[in-house]
Amino acid sequence: MVDKLYARWEKSSNESEVISAKKALFLKSPEGRARIITTPKEKGTLFDIETGLKVRPITGRLYKNKGRRGPSYFAYYRGEDSPLKGVAHQIEWSGELQLFMKVFENIEKFQIEDGEQSKFYVIPEQMKAFERVETSFGHVILKFLVIIDYTTPYSQSYLYNQNIGLEFVFSSLPTPKKLVGLSEKGIPVFQAQAKLSEWAERDYGEVTDENFEEIKEELIDTFQNRKYRLQGKFVNSIQTTSENKEKYNTLKTYEEQIDELKSQINALEGQKAEKEKLLVNAKYRLQNAQKIIDTEQNKLNGYKKENEYYEKLESDNNQLTERLNEKTEKLQTANNELESSRFVLANLKDKLERIDNASWFERLVKKW
Repeated sequence: MVDKLYARWEKSSNESEVISAKKALFLKSPEGRARIITTPKEKGTLFDIETGLKVRPITGRLYKNKGRRGPSYFAYYRGEDSPLKGVAHQIEWSGELQLFMKVFENIEKFQIEDGEQSKFYVIPEQMKAFERVETSFGHVILKFLVIIDYTTPYSQSYLYNQNIGLEFVFSSLPTPKKLVGLSEKGIPVFQAQAKLSEWAERDYGEVTDENFEEIKEELIDTFQNRKYRLQGKFVNSIQTTSENKEKYNTLKTYEEQIDELKSQINALEGQKAEKEKLLVNAKYRLQNAQKIIDTEQNKLNGYKKENEYYEKLESDNNQLTERLNEKTEKLQTANNELESSRFVLANLKDKLERIDNASWFERLVKKW
């Protein structure tokens, strides 16, 4: 018995797909249009990923005490033993590994973080699950061979020869021969833990059949849409081909120039923003100064009107004074003429009184 969760389905002589035991059981059933045949063995199209031997899907064991079934799996046909019996397997099966395989098999993009060395987005053209690669040390199995459509920065794609071996590890690590063999093939290997993050363990606990789909959808959304990085490290030497190296160097130069230009633009925009801020402050101060000027001008206009009023009042007063002086002079003249008339009248009165008092002879002979 193999007791493995995935196998390779040979659809035709030139087309194959790695599928889970659960999917194989569905494709074998009438609901799945019986597209997979497992009996007789000679017509079987399912093969063990590691050994290449034919396998068949088995429904998960029923745990009566728990009231549920375990995951479905693949087994060798009866009477057949694994040639790897007693030898360490390349694939360690666990609920977490199964989860990460399902998360990444159809992922649209994800971000890789190799410590402080590199952080970049990978947009895959194809995620080849459990890819069998022939090396100088024999065949090896990669959890995923990521065929890169493009990366951001774009140059990273050529640095890694437009492919990355993605290894999710559970307890044991890839062997040195495996890493050297893949390096010789121009396949850099990025190793990450098949382990739930602290927040996922807190929210979901362990992976079970009941929460598997929910955790899977949450992780897909996390890696694709929340800028969450797949943390790990490249564990073999990256042997970039000469052609890809030239493309990488050219693009890297352009990207560095673009980054420099962006820095300059940001600096200029910062200066522009500072100047605009100073301009706004200057306009604000100018507006305040204009308000002060307008206020003082209004005060000055008020003072001018008040001054004009007092000037007019003074002018009117001067005119009245002149008219009063003229009237006073005329009155004084009239008074003088009246006094003169009174004096003449008094003299005449005095003469008349003397004439009235004189005798007829005096009146005759005296000259008055």
